[in-house]
Amino acid sequence: DVELPATNKKKLDALIQVNANEYFPVNLVDYNLSYSIIDHLVYEDSKKVQVFLVAALKSLVEEYIFIGEMLGLAVVGIDYISNSIASFIKQQEITGTNIFLQLGATTTNVTIVRDGTLEFTRNVNYGMNALVNSVVNHYEVDVKDAEKMLSEKLLFSKDMDANPYLSDDI
Repeated sequence: DVELPATNKKKLDALIQVNANEYFPVNLVDYNLSYSIIDHLVYEDSKKVQVFLVAALKSLVEEYIFIGEMLGLAVVGIDYISNSIASFIKQQEITGTNIFLQLGATTTNVTIVRDGTLEFTRNVNYGMNALVNSVVNHYEVDVKDAEKMLSEKLLFSKDMDANPYLSDDI
């Protein structure tokens, strides 16, 4: 997310388009840009907006739309997981600061929501495969048994001394 001067939608759109290369180190011709204003900020000398920016690979978006059409469905929107989580939290009226982890095979999405407002989101290039490999290596079990152990036992803990060899890997 970035802070930009508070202005009308047309000027904000233009600011984001002009500065997009600073936020995303990719060839933006291949991406759709979208944003949401997540906060209005007032300083002594200026007003700003905090904007959550997303760049979605056009080919991926087109594939999702194609799949929807093949199933006879009308795709009305495609959303980033962190924004979806924040929307869900807001609908459920969950308050306070909450962290959500979405563990994929090779990445983990970290989302922090405070009182229904998306505060922080990052993708970490570290996912379930790393956890499974750590258990396989340290317990000398196969992948299937490692996955079962991860789902049934407390192998990781905030107490770093509980399983130091696993904690060191992760």
